[in-house]
Amino acid sequence: MIGNFAPRSYSSFERDSTRAEQLLLEAIESDPNSSAAHSTMGMFRRVQNRLTESRIEFERAMALGGDEDFVLPQLAWTLLFQGHPRAAMAHGENLLRLSPRDPTIWVPA
Repeated sequence: MIGNFAPRSYSSFERDSTRAEQLLLEAIESDPNSSAAHSTMGMFRRVQNRLTESRIEFERAMALGGDEDFVLPQLAWTLLFQGHPRAAMAHGENLLRLSPRDPTIWVPA
């Protein structure tokens, strides 16, 4: 669902969103230490424009040892959307140090 911008009815979108949230909550409940589940929930919350919750999920994913190449830019985008450009830039600079030749470094997902 995340990243799929194909036209659809609002009721279909709501149904899909409800189901996606249910599955993500189940995934987190079954394994609270899954950085992948928390980072996916972070993406979902950002799509919902629930930026504070998105940030919390990305920070949890990082604390759990999440894939920095994925989580750092996602957290940076969330911070930027929240109006915290300096914090976003700090994460971006860190990512540049970790992976300076990554061609997708600032491609929002």
